[in-house]
Amino acid sequence: MARAMSIVARLTNKNFQGIDRLYRFAPKAPAKVLDYGCGSGAYLLLLRPLGHELQGLEYDPQLIDGLSKHGIPVGNVAQIDEQRWHEEFDHISLAHVLEHVPDPHALLARLFRWLKPGGTLFVELPNGGSRGLDIFGRQWRCLETPRHFVIPSRQAMVDALLTTGFVRPMQYVDPTIRAVMWRNSLASCGGEEQLAAAAAVAAAGAETCEDTEYLTFVATKPEAQ
Repeated sequence: MARAMSIVARLTNKNFQGIDRLYRFAPKAPAKVLDYGCGSGAYLLLLRPLGHELQGLEYDPQLIDGLSKHGIPVGNVAQIDEQRWHEEFDHISLAHVLEHVPDPHALLARLFRWLKPGGTLFVELPNGGSRGLDIFGRQWRCLETPRHFVIPSRQAMVDALLTTGFVRPMQYVDPTIRAVMWRNSLASCGGEEQLAAAAAVAAAGAETCEDTEYLTFVATKPEAQ
């Protein structure tokens, strides 16, 4: 279904990469997919009709039972043993989770072990090198202190993936995010601060891979030797 939607989008000159990001670049079904930090389960419910074998993990106990009625198993992150899975998943989604954990390198290593050889990791989080942070400073919508422990730059994120053992980290830039984040950030400013930020927004150049608001990557675990 996702593949068909991408083909239709290409033929109609639509942003098919946006559809790919919606499905977080999951492989063709059937595949075993883990959403780490699944929240209310919206992503897993999106994948469910496609024929994937799904698993969720969540931090908030109040959200864990919500998916049971749909037949999707969801575990509590705090109760998952490090050795629970080994080379178990074809694809793992880590969307806006890494910035909330005190040891992001440890989490990447854990998920690397849980992926099958050739499996893929989708990771998305705010970009510490974003143009928005330069413009808005403490009013930048993605800053969210103290909820965010770490907001890496693009190079730091690439280095973390490669150091963990992943190969071929591929970046995707969503052209719609910047406008939304900047509008929300501007609304948080007041007085002269808002006027200065608005002027900086008007003078900002085109978005690049380095200064995009979100870092969105798909990285691959190497095939077994």
